[in-house]
Amino acid sequence: MPVPPGLTSVCQPADISWFRPFKQRLRRQWVNELQQQLRAHHEQREQSPFQLVAPKRKYAITWAMSSWRSLGSSVIRSGFSGLHKVGSSAAVAVTETVEPENDLVEALELANVVEETIDDSDDIIDRLQADVE
Repeated sequence: MPVPPGLTSVCQPADISWFRPFKQRLRRQWVNELQQQLRAHHEQREQSPFQLVAPKRKYAITWAMSSWRSLGSSVIRSGFSGLHKVGSSAAVAVTETVEPENDLVEALELANVVEETIDDSDDIIDRLQADVE
């Protein structure tokens, strides 16, 4: 069901306040894991191709738990501040940005993990919009 314009903060407080920083923290854990695997592969100095290894379930759960705990109660409360149900009406600003991982992408390309380059013609959103028009 679509959320009416201007009511996202009321209907979906999680989307506004804690999903984004939670996902950013999880992403940071995954990027660190990728970088560690690439470093280990390069240190072996073998000619074998790089094989990405999925993280074990216990590590993924640990990442999720530490990411959630690092949010803090003020971030969770900020999602409800517009509802005037929890805490004050002043929202807590979450000011994290996602930086592109250019070094990681280049390392993955060198390890032949990235098979093709995506360009503007591959943008699914543009293609869908063109189909509608």
